[in-house]
Amino acid sequence: FANRKYVSGGNPGSSFNWFFDGGAIDSGNLTPELYISFSGQKFNTLKVVEVTDEGCIGDTLYKPVFADRPFSTER
Repeated sequence: FANRKYVSGGNPGSSFNWFFDGGAIDSGNLTPELYISFSGQKFNTLKVVEVTDEGCIGDTLYKPVFADRPFSTER
């Protein structure tokens, strides 16, 4: 269940704090574009909080996700 991509909109210069269980960040920590590898088939809630370059903290955004099969680029 590797290298799943998630994207959050936001302001230029902001950092993004991502929260989830049962996986690891592959790349994109603190950016609006995150890649995660989940450790197995499971339901999860992905959360992200934007912090602007002025230090303003945005609302927590929630997205339910389900890692259901390994990522494949084959067709």
